[in-house]
Formats: sequence, structure tokens, C-alpha cells
Amino acid sequence: MDRNRIKITGFGSNCEPAPGHEPKGSKKEKSVNEKMIEVMENYIRENYMPLGVAEDKMFKSSARLQYELREFYPYSLSEICKVMEDAGYKVEFLNGVPFWVVYEVHRDIID
Repeated sequence: MDRNRIKITGFGSNCEPAPGHEPKGSKKEKSVNEKMIEVMENYIRENYMPLGVAEDKMFKSSARLQYELREFYPYSLSEICKVMEDAGYKVEFLNGVPFWVVYEVHRDIID
């Protein structure tokens, strides 16, 4: 029997991955990651602004934002930094430690 002609289903380069078992970097994984980045962007947009008045000014480390976002998804610090930079937030150093300058969003509660 010629071994080169035998193809076993599920093995080799011609097989398709089972649903839910796509390799890393696949289209499905990228779309999930993109959706989770949108969730982070929405959270930051709803709670903070890149510009504001002095009394609303706060300093947040990337690690603190990662802690705040832990309920949604385990974001990496590099993902958080990219989203913050893209949204226009600035960094200030306090005692040599970098912090994002954010301004708190106030929501009026309607009874």
C-alpha cells in the first residue's frame, strides 16, 4: 500500500479545524478580540474624557484601568495603552511613574 496516497480524515494539512478550535490568529479570534476592544473603548468613553475641568482631573495608571476592566475581559497593558493613546489621552509622570490624565464623566441621575 502506498502511504502517500492514504489520507486520514482530521490529520494532515488538508483538514479543517473543528468549530471552536480555530488556530490562534484566525478570523473568528480576531473578531472576538475586536469586539472586546470595543467594549473597553465604550467603558472608557462612558467614564472618562481626555479633556475637562481641573476639578474632574484624575490620574490613572494602566494597571488601575486593567483592574477596573477585569470584569469584562483580561486586557493586556499594551491593549489598554493603545486604546488610551488612540482616544487622545495624555500621560503625565508623577514621581517618575506614568499616569494617564483622565477627566471624570458626571452623570445626572434622573428620578
